[in-house]
Formats: sequence, structure tokens, C-alpha cells
Amino acid sequence: KSKTPIYNFSIEESISITYSLSSFVSQNNIYSIIVLKANNKFEGKEIWDVMMSLGFSWGDMDLFHWNNDKPNFGDDQLLSVWTSTSPGYFFPEEIAAGRVQTNDLIFGFSIPRSIAPLEVLNIMLKVAEYAQTRLGGKLLDENRNEFDINKEKETVRLILNNLKTKSIKAGMNDALYLFQ
Repeated sequence: KSKTPIYNFSIEESISITYSLSSFVSQNNIYSIIVLKANNKFEGKEIWDVMMSLGFSWGDMDLFHWNNDKPNFGDDQLLSVWTSTSPGYFFPEEIAAGRVQTNDLIFGFSIPRSIAPLEVLNIMLKVAEYAQTRLGGKLLDENRNEFDINKEKETVRLILNNLKTKSIKAGMNDALYLFQ
């Protein structure tokens, strides 16, 4: 016999549950972000060197990633780096040709998809600070205000608490399925 519970909801109950879950997902599908804003421009070859020095890989979606080496837990990437400068990603051949200059680097990860969001946040700050020492610039939050680690930790804790109310563990089964 199957041990899978069978639910018999009316159409109205099903619609209500669907809307509630959809609202929950949209309210909690939050990224933790640190922006390293350039004083002038960051040169592509310098960006590449910094990312390689940090142990990041260039890959999926033409971004730099700190990859998750435990594929059964959490997102494929623990942390990614992109830019708001068009096109928003990095082509190695363009970097090699000296044709990449960016206004910023954006460090980020999905809070609900991360297996250890507070730990990744702390590492992300260290990574961004290292990039800042190498490239210059200023650390900002996603709204381009001065970055505040305590405020960002509050956001992460809020999302983790929200997930907990629905018995969802960050970086695990339901979180990986719901938060795309």
C-alpha cells in the first residue's frame, strides 16, 4: 500500500491553497545581494583575475560562481557574481580582447535555495570585501545604499522564519522546487 496521504479538497479550497502558496513564494523568493560599485569602471581582465583568485568558476549563464560541491543539498551554486552593466554577464573572449568594463559587480544568492544562507552571507561579504581591496569601489545593498551586514542578516532570518512557518527547510526539497 502507498503511504502517500490522499487529500480531497474542494475546488474552492484548492484555489485558496494555490493562491496562498503562490503569494508565499513571491513574498519569500528573495536574493541576498551585495553590490560593489566601481569608482570609475572595473576592467574585465582584473575582474577575471579576482574571481579566479577567489576560487570562483566561470560557467552557467556566463556568470562567475562559487559552486556547491554537495549536489544533494542546496542550489547548484552557493554564490554567483554578475553585473548591471549590459549585457549583465561575462564572455571570456570579450574579456580577453579587453572589451569588458563594468560599472559594478553584483554578488548574490537565493536565500530560500541556499542550504546555509547566514553562512553564505558571511562568506559573500568577505568575498566582496576582497574584490573591493583589489578593484576599489564601494559596497552597497541592492537599493544602492551603504551595505549593512546586520540589516542583511535580519532579512535572511526573516525569510528563514517564514519558511519555517510552512515547514520548509532552506536549500532542501520543497524550497528547491518552489523557489526557481
